[in-house]
Amino acid sequence: MPDPDPRTSLAALARSQHGAFSRAQALELGLTRHQLEGGCRSGRFERVAPATYRAAGTPPTWHQQLMVAVLAGGSRCLASHRSAAALW
Repeated sequence: MPDPDPRTSLAALARSQHGAFSRAQALELGLTRHQLEGGCRSGRFERVAPATYRAAGTPPTWHQQLMVAVLAGGSRCLASHRSAAALW
Protein backbone atom coordinates (compact mmCIF):
# COMPACT_ATOMS: atom_id res chain seq x y z
CA MET A 1 0.00 0.00 0.00
CA PRO A 2 1.48 3.40 -0.97
CA ASP A 3 2.37 5.83 1.79
CA PRO A 4 -0.32 8.55 2.01
CA ASP A 5 2.22 11.20 3.07
CA PRO A 6 3.40 13.07 -0.05
CA ARG A 7 6.66 13.98 1.74
CA THR A 8 7.62 10.30 1.72
CA SER A 9 6.93 10.11 -2.02
CA LEU A 10 8.93 13.29 -2.59
CA ALA A 11 11.88 11.89 -0.63
CA ALA A 12 11.85 8.75 -2.79
CA LEU A 13 11.67 10.83 -5.98
CA ALA A 14 14.52 13.08 -4.86
CA ARG A 15 16.67 10.02 -4.06
CA SER A 16 16.08 8.72 -7.58
CA GLN A 17 17.06 12.12 -9.06
CA HIS A 18 20.33 12.73 -7.20
CA GLY A 19 18.54 14.74 -4.51
CA ALA A 20 16.88 17.16 -6.94
CA PHE A 21 13.21 17.78 -7.69
CA SER A 22 11.04 20.42 -9.32
CA ARG A 23 8.19 22.42 -7.86
CA ALA A 24 5.86 20.80 -10.40
CA GLN A 25 6.91 17.32 -9.27
CA ALA A 26 6.37 18.20 -5.60
CA LEU A 27 2.91 19.60 -6.32
CA GLU A 28 2.00 16.56 -8.45
CA LEU A 29 2.89 14.30 -5.52
CA GLY A 30 0.48 16.23 -3.30
CA LEU A 31 2.65 18.73 -1.45
CA THR A 32 1.06 22.12 -1.06
CA ARG A 33 2.87 25.35 -1.87
CA HIS A 34 2.80 26.07 1.85
CA GLN A 35 4.59 22.76 2.64
CA LEU A 36 7.18 23.41 -0.05
CA GLU A 37 7.86 26.93 1.22
CA GLY A 38 7.97 25.62 4.79
CA GLY A 39 10.52 23.01 3.74
CA CYS A 40 12.72 25.78 2.36
CA ARG A 41 12.35 27.93 5.48
CA SER A 42 13.18 25.00 7.77
CA GLY A 43 16.19 23.96 5.70
CA ARG A 44 14.81 20.61 4.52
CA PHE A 45 14.85 21.86 0.91
CA GLU A 46 17.19 24.28 -0.81
CA ARG A 47 16.19 26.26 -3.89
CA VAL A 48 18.98 25.76 -6.44
CA ALA A 49 17.35 27.12 -9.63
CA PRO A 50 14.01 28.64 -10.58
CA ALA A 51 11.29 26.24 -9.35
CA THR A 52 13.96 23.60 -8.68
CA TYR A 53 15.14 22.30 -5.33
CA ARG A 54 17.47 19.82 -3.71
CA ALA A 55 16.98 17.87 -0.52
CA ALA A 56 19.13 19.13 2.33
CA GLY A 57 22.07 16.91 3.09
CA THR A 58 22.47 15.54 -0.41
CA PRO A 59 26.00 16.07 -1.63
CA PRO A 60 26.31 18.45 -4.56
CA THR A 61 27.65 16.42 -7.49
CA TRP A 62 27.84 16.97 -11.22
CA HIS A 63 25.04 14.40 -11.55
CA GLN A 64 22.88 16.59 -9.34
CA GLN A 65 23.87 19.76 -11.22
CA LEU A 66 22.89 18.13 -14.49
CA MET A 67 19.59 16.91 -13.06
CA VAL A 68 18.87 20.41 -11.71
CA ALA A 69 19.57 21.90 -15.15
CA VAL A 70 17.22 19.44 -16.83
CA LEU A 71 14.46 19.97 -14.25
CA ALA A 72 14.83 23.76 -14.34
CA GLY A 73 14.60 23.71 -18.13
CA GLY A 74 11.15 22.17 -18.07
CA SER A 75 9.66 19.70 -20.51
CA ARG A 76 11.70 20.99 -23.45
CA CYS A 77 15.05 20.43 -21.76
CA LEU A 78 17.19 17.33 -22.25
CA ALA A 79 20.70 16.28 -21.29
CA SER A 80 23.02 15.81 -24.25
CA HIS A 81 24.29 12.43 -25.42
CA ARG A 82 27.20 11.69 -23.07
CA SER A 83 25.68 13.53 -20.14
CA ALA A 84 22.40 11.68 -20.51
CA ALA A 85 24.21 8.35 -20.73
CA ALA A 86 26.21 9.08 -17.60
CA LEU A 87 23.11 10.23 -15.75
CA TRP A 88 21.24 7.08 -16.77
